[in-house]
Amino acid sequence: MSGRCTTLVFHIDLELPKSTWENLKITVHGECGDDTFDDECQVGSVRADMVVKLQNAKLWWPSGYGNSDLYNLKITLFKDGIPIHSVHDRIGIRTVELDQEKDGKGNRNFIFKVNSTPVFCKGTNSTPMDAFHSRDIKRIPEFIKMMIDTNCNIVRVWGGGVYENELFYELCDEHGIMVMQDFMYTCAIYPQDDEFLKIAEKEARTVVKSLRNHPSILVWCGDNEIDLAYCEWYHQSQNPEDNKLTRQILKAVCQNYDGTRPYLPSSPSSPTPGAYPNSEFEGDRHFYRHGTYYKSDEYLNDRVRFYSEIGHLSLNNVESIHKFIPEDKIWPVDRKVWDYHTGSHMVPLYDPQRLECIFRSVINVFGFLPDNLPDLVLASQIVQAEALKFWIERCRQRKFECAGILWWNMIDCWPQFSDAIVDYYYEKKLAFFVNIPCYADNLIFFLRSIIALNCVFELLKITIKK
Repeated sequence: MSGRCTTLVFHIDLELPKSTWENLKITVHGECGDDTFDDECQVGSVRADMVVKLQNAKLWWPSGYGNSDLYNLKITLFKDGIPIHSVHDRIGIRTVELDQEKDGKGNRNFIFKVNSTPVFCKGTNSTPMDAFHSRDIKRIPEFIKMMIDTNCNIVRVWGGGVYENELFYELCDEHGIMVMQDFMYTCAIYPQDDEFLKIAEKEARTVVKSLRNHPSILVWCGDNEIDLAYCEWYHQSQNPEDNKLTRQILKAVCQNYDGTRPYLPSSPSSPTPGAYPNSEFEGDRHFYRHGTYYKSDEYLNDRVRFYSEIGHLSLNNVESIHKFIPEDKIWPVDRKVWDYHTGSHMVPLYDPQRLECIFRSVINVFGFLPDNLPDLVLASQIVQAEALKFWIERCRQRKFECAGILWWNMIDCWPQFSDAIVDYYYEKKLAFFVNIPCYADNLIFFLRSIIALNCVFELLKITIKK
């Protein structure tokens, strides 16, 4: 845009004894390709505020919407004209806002806008890279590569995990991958006493101050599913608005130490006080109906505004199953061992029939359950792939009534049967490859694809003999 003016505001904090405050100067230098800027100011205290105006600055855009330009930044402190300290960073210039206004149908939007442009979010959720966090950093580059390969432009860092290593956010900055960043609270009612809240506030300040300069971070989110825990799981008579942690502490920290991006109290949550936090008519939504046909009325009639979680279970590749299930427990299926690796031991907090849901999903589509492991694996992965394909296409057909879909999840952090499209050993399931064209910048829909799909299933029934 010719003539566009961008204003950068730098808040610089110094740790210096008062006796050294005289004759101090700070310089700022930034460069992105052939575009540079410079400014300086005199310092008379431990705080310096600088305002720099740029003409036609190079902007940071999400993948698929433009270049993810980054400026190399150097800030130098001078004493009596001599440089005594400098810091380096990479920053992106962009704005972000979340449109939750009511639409013409009485529902509310959930549309992220970057540089005032509505963005359709195509992404996934991330759990920790590994159950042993000392291994996390080694797995981050491959995780980001898988996001690029599947055409994702957003990832949600799930609140049941960890704050990722700096490398994670640096790579997201470079590749235009937006980040929905949860604070690490999930699926529980947390203490509300002053002692706990002070600890939470201190942690949040550290997190926000360490990550706020990353342009990839799209939104801060107070927690994972705790609004639901208040309304539905544990204290059905309580109001999520009474949760001081997300409504007061974390919100205030984000406003005071950032203030440049939206804040959501929970995922899912609704902007209307007193509304159901997992509504299909406002806010974001987590939606699972494991074992239900992926084209059932529950899915077809859902008018979701933004899927921040949706997933479909499947089995791992045969080679991977042999790595974590004892040979004598693989076939016939040893339900006790297999159930353990689907999370079914977590009764009553988790569906005790997750493995059964995988089998039921196969029967829903094919009409029978294969009697050997390779065909059972193939059938379960076909159903998962077709489910994600169908859900993604449906969301994209409803753009921007639905403004995004983030399936659960990219990769497992330990050996298990799950919704992930890549297992712990980096073995890709069929859904990984099906997802690539579904998340392409341009997608062609075939209205008669159901006919073609039925033909494929008939062929598979011949291959996977009953």
